[in-house]
Amino acid sequence: LTGALFSSPKIRSLVSAPVLLVIFLAIWGWYVYDARFNELADVVGPRRQAALQRLRQGQAQLLSSSSSSIEDVEQLKMDYELALRKELEVRVIVPGIWRVEMYPEQEDYAAARQFLKMEITDDYRLEPME
Repeated sequence: LTGALFSSPKIRSLVSAPVLLVIFLAIWGWYVYDARFNELADVVGPRRQAALQRLRQGQAQLLSSSSSSIEDVEQLKMDYELALRKELEVRVIVPGIWRVEMYPEQEDYAAARQFLKMEITDDYRLEPME
């Protein structure tokens, strides 16, 4: 049956190398995007959210003269920065072309400014505030 199917000139012209390449690239692109999105949702995003929550708690304890020290808060800032950088890295699939969007109202824009004195750029990098 397959021999008869591919012996047709019309079918053979449809199943050419460029067509197969386009199909392969479309499937690969969908797979990569889906894998990055799932990594964001399942691993990287929750890690960043937990780091931000710990940082906020540590900062609040420091301000209320509770159990946090300046060194503890600095360590929490470094943990949050690493988690945020990892998330920004995972969001970029093809630099400058294709990425998983991050919305400007997301809390990380404000948290990066407040705690890290940095801004998230349009191409998803952390830069010192001017």
